Amino acid sequence: MSSIFAPSRRSLRYSGPDSLADVNIIVDDDIYHPVSNPDGIINLGTTINPLMSDIVDEFLRTRYKVHSELAIMYNHTSGSPALRATVADLINRHFTPSKEVQPQNVIAANGLTGLINSLAYTLLEDNESILMPTPAYNLLVTATEKRNDIHCVFADTEDIDQFCSTDIDDYLAAFSAAIDQASDRGNPVKAILLCNPHNPLGRCYERKVLKAVLEFCHRGRLHLIVDEIYALSALDGSFCSALSLEALPTDNVHVLYGISKDWGFNGLRLGFMISRNKLVLDTMKQAVGRFTRFSSLSEQFYIDYLSDTAFIDDVYLPTLRRRIRATKSVAESFLSDVHIPYTPSCAGFFLWVDLRRWICHFPATDDQETPEIQLAHHLIQHRVFLQPTKAFVTKQQGHFRFSYSRDQPVLQEGLRRLGTALAALEPPLGHKHRL
Repeated sequence: MSSIFAPSRRSLRYSGPDSLADVNIIVDDDIYHPVSNPDGIINLGTTINPLMSDIVDEFLRTRYKVHSELAIMYNHTSGSPALRATVADLINRHFTPSKEVQPQNVIAANGLTGLINSLAYTLLEDNESILMPTPAYNLLVTATEKRNDIHCVFADTEDIDQFCSTDIDDYLAAFSAAIDQASDRGNPVKAILLCNPHNPLGRCYERKVLKAVLEFCHRGRLHLIVDEIYALSALDGSFCSALSLEALPTDNVHVLYGISKDWGFNGLRLGFMISRNKLVLDTMKQAVGRFTRFSSLSEQFYIDYLSDTAFIDDVYLPTLRRRIRATKSVAESFLSDVHIPYTPSCAGFFLWVDLRRWICHFPATDDQETPEIQLAHHLIQHRVFLQPTKAFVTKQQGHFRFSYSRDQPVLQEGLRRLGTALAALEPPLGHKHRL
């Protein structure tokens, strides 16, 4: 770099060309709105959840009161007693913990990205590693590694059913192989990070699998971090929280949850860790808490929103799941009609879809302009977007994450555009879907 005022070499490790970031910026800068920007891009890739916006608007209009002291005063760096008590109560009602969660078991931060970064800083020494099974969401890799001199390593679990107890032995064997390889490189694994429900597969781990992983971590003296941010969007009772596991000591288990997905509050930036390890909790508060501080307005909003437990349990969550089922049905019908293969899911609000049939129209050029990125640009030209493979650690090339949690008119228009975009490349045989 020619400038004598260059950034640090440390920061430059995380900069440079990024075709995925470029694609997402294009989408974010021209987002669809039915009135103000009807020709904008319909984003069916990012996992936002506007399905409950009418209920949130009603709450804001009738019940939420903002007081000036919330803006004037500093708030707690890791969550007020009231916030931590509110979150503990929610967890106790819906995550069925084997031992009741207390407010002192909860720490809050400005979203799971910052929380994961802080937790990795707290748990690992330089050059140590966190292990994730594949496919893995690349944002978790970014959140873990950036600013921390640590590594993410991956267990190849894409050829087995990692969620099912019948494949436990193969699943743990993949973990052991990845751990041995990392140790040989001088980057010992000190923690395993799971997503449950999984992103991007939208499936939940069976209790026996979670228990086997916990026992594996206990034997290997490993921390187990479980991101459960989609927990309450799981359908048909498929979700089992790591907090519900019994028998073994669980001071090495750290569960993450936040308000972005089940609650649709991506912009409020609030996430939580539930742990029974007091030393880890205290260290996070002291070492990094000030860097993940969140707005007192966000904190008070969430406390107020969850205060009516009967409304949350009897109205909000059943309505959320009913609306997820409805949009999921529309999405699956479309995919079946246009012969797009996808992985069946039971949680979250997205599907892992296989567009390999269409990426053959785009030649590979380099690591940045992959066929998947070129197909993403083609979709954008038709004013619709799905999240391409590059956003994930996977060997399943040609797969995209399709987020269907949109209002019905927006979803229908997005599907129409997606069908048009793919038909422009190669009209699928039997394409009969009409919107």
